[in-house]
Amino acid sequence: MTVAIENHGSDFDAIRAFADGAPKEVTIALAPYHLPQDAKAIGKLIEDIAPKLGLFYAWQHGKGAMTKQPREDEILQLPGRGDLDFGPIVAALAKVKYTGFTEIFMHPFPRGIPILDTAQEVTAEINRAAKYLAKAGN
Repeated sequence: MTVAIENHGSDFDAIRAFADGAPKEVTIALAPYHLPQDAKAIGKLIEDIAPKLGLFYAWQHGKGAMTKQPREDEILQLPGRGDLDFGPIVAALAKVKYTGFTEIFMHPFPRGIPILDTAQEVTAEINRAAKYLAKAGN
């Protein structure tokens, strides 16, 4: 069994230290949402913690997820919608030959509601984000 723990802090060095000290069964579920939105720094972090990267959340901060806001602002958390350039991040994942899970992710507010109104809209948006990520690393 492997446990992947999501980073909820923005300190790159603390994440590196955790990766260095965690037992082999404990990995990191890396969530760029919680980090400074610096794609090159996130890419470098991925390179540094690669053996301990257990899950990658394709998730950016956008305008946040802690308060009610219009859908068009909430959706900025998804890859290709907000300001974070996933190119350096995807390139780092490729460089370290990451083969783990990637979850295209966002939190609507309040939690537990769908990100869009219909299953078809949700599917189209996730597929759009996946296509963005596929192109981002090239």
